[in-house]
Amino acid sequence: MKVAVIGGNNFGKVHLEILSSIDVDLLVYDRNEAVLEEDMKNYNAMPYRNMVDAMEDADVVDIVLPHYLHRDVAMQAMEMGKHVLMEKPIALNSSQGEELITRAKKTGCKFMVLENYFFEPPVIKARELIDEGRIGKVLGLRFTKIKRVDPTPWGCKQELMGGGSFVDDGIHLADAFLNVGGDYTDVSAMRFNLSRIEMEGEDTLSATVKFTSGAFGTITHSWAFDDVPPMPRMEILGTQGWIAEMPERRKAPRKFGDLMVNGVETVFESYNPFKIGITGFLDAVSRDTAVPMPPETALRDLMFVEKAYRSAGTVRRHPL
Repeated sequence: MKVAVIGGNNFGKVHLEILSSIDVDLLVYDRNEAVLEEDMKNYNAMPYRNMVDAMEDADVVDIVLPHYLHRDVAMQAMEMGKHVLMEKPIALNSSQGEELITRAKKTGCKFMVLENYFFEPPVIKARELIDEGRIGKVLGLRFTKIKRVDPTPWGCKQELMGGGSFVDDGIHLADAFLNVGGDYTDVSAMRFNLSRIEMEGEDTLSATVKFTSGAFGTITHSWAFDDVPPMPRMEILGTQGWIAEMPERRKAPRKFGDLMVNGVETVFESYNPFKIGITGFLDAVSRDTAVPMPPETALRDLMFVEKAYRSAGTVRRHPL
């Protein structure tokens, strides 16, 4: 199987690192000649200076490009009959995301967004524990991710990003939040720019959500703060107990630590959520089976972000 990584720099190298450990023929396209030389040396990837040529020679196209390029490149790849794996978000907006899902169905191409939080065992286990009734009826959820991030130049432009930090990095947290909380009815959010004054969009968003189960949830994401103390990324409160992520057990590349469930630790073996997703997608291509994360789930995540944005209205700018 030939896999072409479109975008060989920055996060593209995460994909290349994983793919280079799998039995595939690896191709890479990037505009930067120095990046291509690095990828050829470090990952034994065949370099391409023309994106269309790289896609034509591949069976699978792995898109690691800025948000505003997702739709057009993925549409082109599927028109060429290529299976498409892509970094989040599914597109710049949900209308484009729906177009991609429709195109994948029409062409018969496999299509998946690599949302690494979807493949996090602690998140999957938390949902299982809830379904088993281990903490009774869920009353509340609190998901939090606060750190300092310097955005890319294109990431400072709302029209290229599709918003601000929440659509870029917060959508990961939203995926886990919805996978644990389930369907929802109401979203009430506020968008702030507290310190990333170069960004047109928000660097911080906080939302309160009412789930159809009757539970309430809060989700807070920020790129605005330095030296943040360790805090649980996931907390769930029920009528008969609680679940909390243990941040001190959070070691890259995993994004969640072990779980504390009613005072008892639930420990997970070492894992790489990116590799779980990539190998799962390639296996679906090889076996002609359903992809492990349906693209409709990625569309759901983006629609949640859009609802939060509509609820919040304009960005409140309060430089620290």
